[in-house]
Amino acid sequence: MIIRDILNKNKSGVAIGLPSFCTSNMFVIDAALDYVLQKDVPIVIEATCNQINQFGGYTGILPKDFSKKVRSLATEKGIEHYKLILGGDHLGPNPWKHLSASKAMQNAQVMVKDYVQAGFTKIHLDASMPCKGENTLSFEEVARRTSELCMVAEKYAPDLDSICYVIGTEVPIPGGETETMDTLQITSPDRLDRTIETHIQAFKEKNLQAALSRIVSVVVQPGVDFSHTTVTQYSKSSAKKRFKVTASGRVKAAQAGKQHGMIKRSNKFLRNARGTNTLCKADEGIVKTYMPYAR
Repeated sequence: MIIRDILNKNKSGVAIGLPSFCTSNMFVIDAALDYVLQKDVPIVIEATCNQINQFGGYTGILPKDFSKKVRSLATEKGIEHYKLILGGDHLGPNPWKHLSASKAMQNAQVMVKDYVQAGFTKIHLDASMPCKGENTLSFEEVARRTSELCMVAEKYAPDLDSICYVIGTEVPIPGGETETMDTLQITSPDRLDRTIETHIQAFKEKNLQAALSRIVSVVVQPGVDFSHTTVTQYSKSSAKKRFKVTASGRVKAAQAGKQHGMIKRSNKFLRNARGTNTLCKADEGIVKTYMPYAR
């Protein structure tokens, strides 16, 4: 699959990306497909849970109709089928968070089924949003609900080899924040570790070991977001707090995995997790672009 191929190239140090257009506007999609022809690259066309769902969303379009319309337009332009990847963004209870969790999850499961059956293959499973009567959700609860959604995708996807999943517990709100933003709580390495650990456990409890291999990324809060009125840009001071540059120009960061579950850690882990860790060259190059110095 194209997404996995690109990720493998990234890991080997190759700078390559995948253009992604999250829109249901056919004028934008038409322009995006023209971009494919001009650049000879694959792209992702994504629809969100609020835009497209089994009730039509705010566009009035069903997943199967959206898929048919986009693929038909791509065919008219002579674009090879493999260059078009359809994605479902924030597939979870978010459109129905005013309902009870059980009812919202029922609707979310139907939506996931409709998306995968319609040929969407980049599936963002987002169970991070609290429903009626809930405040914040624990890592474990988000992972449990995510595994329930994944079970549906695994059952109804026509071709599991083409499916890839995106997960996350600290997912920015679809469509942007609805309240005034002062500062953003950037996801720490420890919280990322905990997200991964709880999802692995939840998936194993549902016998979804095979699905774990289809998870390609985790959504986190990177320090940028937007609301209806403002845009919060990344602050380089945030990077400064989390990384240090040595006299020789190498980048060091605190060891991850030290803020939860310490009682079950081995003595070897505790020894190895002391102090800081020097980043590899690939990660170092990325981090330095965010630093206010030592570029």
